Amino acid sequence: MEETVRKINGSIFYNLYIRTCQSLSEIYSSLKNYKKAFYYQSESFRVRDSVYTLEKFNRAYELEIAYDKAVKEKEAIELKKANEIDKLMIRNTRNIAILVGIGLLLLSVFLYVIYKRNKIAKEMAIMLKNQQALLHEQEKKNHPK
Repeated sequence: MEETVRKINGSIFYNLYIRTCQSLSEIYSSLKNYKKAFYYQSESFRVRDSVYTLEKFNRAYELEIAYDKAVKEKEAIELKKANEIDKLMIRNTRNIAILVGIGLLLLSVFLYVIYKRNKIAKEMAIMLKNQQALLHEQEKKNHPK
């Protein structure tokens, strides 16, 4: 707000000064004092050009600031998106690792169960073979040829 008031006051002062110089130039011209008329006319142009140049410089500066702000905001948004993507990738990687771990655990349990069944089946086959051998020997003892 203070800067706006300062700009307005400065603008009013410069416009008043320019108009005063133009008026003095006209007055001196009507009085046939061309040297002073030319001086005030030149002063009017000089100040008008200075004000114009200053206004253009200020506008360019404001545009540069606005551009820099927009670039920084865009970078912040892109950084936030990149962070979100990183978080999602980390979470997905973690979830995949958990699923692979669970899959390996289930596979291990399944293989263990199969191993135990095979072991029991082999033990039972050996026991059955032993029992058949015993039975066969008993039959030989009971029925000699």
